[in-house]
Amino acid sequence: RSTRAGRALSRGEAGKVYDRHYFDRWYRGPNALRGAEALVRHVSLAVATAESILDRPVETVLDVGCGEGRWQPVLRTLRPEVSYLGLDPSEYSVARFGAERNLLRGSFGDLELHAFEDPFDLVVCADVLHYLGDEEILVGIDTLADLVGGSAVVEVFTDADPVSGDREAFHLRPPDWYRRVFREAGLVSIGLQMYVHQETAELLEAMDRPC
Repeated sequence: RSTRAGRALSRGEAGKVYDRHYFDRWYRGPNALRGAEALVRHVSLAVATAESILDRPVETVLDVGCGEGRWQPVLRTLRPEVSYLGLDPSEYSVARFGAERNLLRGSFGDLELHAFEDPFDLVVCADVLHYLGDEEILVGIDTLADLVGGSAVVEVFTDADPVSGDREAFHLRPPDWYRRVFREAGLVSIGLQMYVHQETAELLEAMDRPC
C-alpha cells in the first residue's frame, strides 16, 4: 500500500511537477513567502526547541518533503557537525542538490521503506501535508511519529487559515482532522506547530506539557 502511494505521489498529485521552474516561482523572487531571514528564524526556533527537549545539541535531522533542502545550509551554520538527511520526490531537487545537501528521492508514503536505524533529534515536515491526499498521510504518519527522537516541526495550513501562494493540489482540511491524525499516531503538540512523541511528552515537566 505505501509503495503504491509513494509512486503515485512521486511527481505530486495530478501530475504536479516540482522542477526548477516551480522552486524559482515559489521560493525565489516576488512570490517567495518565506525569505532568507524568516527561514533562519524558523530553523533557529526548531533547533532551540529540540535541544531544550534533548538537553544537548541537535546531532541528526530528517527533513521529509525537503524540496531543495533549504534547511540544510542554515542548520550547518547553526550546528556545523549536524547530520542532515532530506527526502523529496522531486527529481530536479535530488539531481541539483542531492550530493551537496544529502537529499534522496522519497515520498511521505514511502517512509516505512527506508531502513532508519534510530530516531532523529529533529524531524521536519514543513509545508508538505496539505499537498498530499488522505491516504498518503495515513500511510506515512505513524512512521514519521516513530522517527521523532527529540521534537518535530510538522507545519500545515488548514481551512481555518488565510492561505496564499501555491494552491495547485492543495487540500483544505479542518484543523481537527490533523489533530486527530497526529494524536492517533502518537504526536503531542507543544505549540507553534511543533511536536514530541507521546513517550517524550510523558517525561516533560508538568508545566511544559500541553493542557
